[in-house]
Amino acid sequence: MVALFHATSPDALCTFEIVVDEDLPQTNVTAAMDQIQQLVDPAKQFAKDSLRLVKRCTKPDRKEFQKIAIATAIGFCIMGFIGFFVKLIHIPINNIIVGS
Repeated sequence: MVALFHATSPDALCTFEIVVDEDLPQTNVTAAMDQIQQLVDPAKQFAKDSLRLVKRCTKPDRKEFQKIAIATAIGFCIMGFIGFFVKLIHIPINNIIVGS
């Protein structure tokens, strides 16, 4: 005989249907349910943590956005100048080594 178990998680994120053959010993069914629960628990915890993070995130106001944009632009400029000067120094050294 086969039984169908339908379970929904408390936060309604996941629904599981488990088909169990009742001819098997009860210990195997319990062990199978424990293994499934061990696989599901981390996913449920991850979903809870993700939802909590999304709920706490806020859209930056204009002043905060401008600060972030300026800091990013300054970082791009600094990295660009570093790359430019490295290339500027590399070209003459490469010509000396290769000897064109």
